[in-house]
Parts: sequence; C-alpha cells; structure tokens
Amino acid sequence: MWKGFDTLFAPYAKKNATYAVEGTVVEAGEVFVGRVFWKNALLASEERMWMHQMTVLLVLENEDWRVRLIHVTPVRTT
Repeated sequence: MWKGFDTLFAPYAKKNATYAVEGTVVEAGEVFVGRVFWKNALLASEERMWMHQMTVLLVLENEDWRVRLIHVTPVRTT
C-alpha cells in the first residue's frame, strides 16, 4: 500500500495536503490495518480541518489488496 500511497489517495488529498504514516496496527496474512496522519486535507464535507487521522483496512482478495474500510477522525487541538 505504501508504495502506491500517493496514487491511491490522490482524490482525497487535494493540493497542499501532507501526510505521515503513523504506523501499522495489524499486518497478518490477508488483513492489513494502518494509520495515516493528515495535515491540511479536505474532508468529504469540503470543510478544511487542519489535522485528522485516517485508519485504513485492506484485505487480500485474489492476490490483490482491496480497501474495505476507511475511517477519518478530525484531530482538534485546544
């Protein structure tokens, strides 16, 4: 996933967005869960949030990785 990350998430991360891979939560055989920290990216509502975290669930099907779930949580700083 990380090799093609820019291509996979190009529609999500419009210009001026940056990301950092926070880590792998699960990497076991046919299942992969990872976390990505985003800065300056647009949410689906087109509301600009300065920071948020994305959790991605991938499942191996017929020798290809498929995205099964993406969860985005805004990170609010006080």
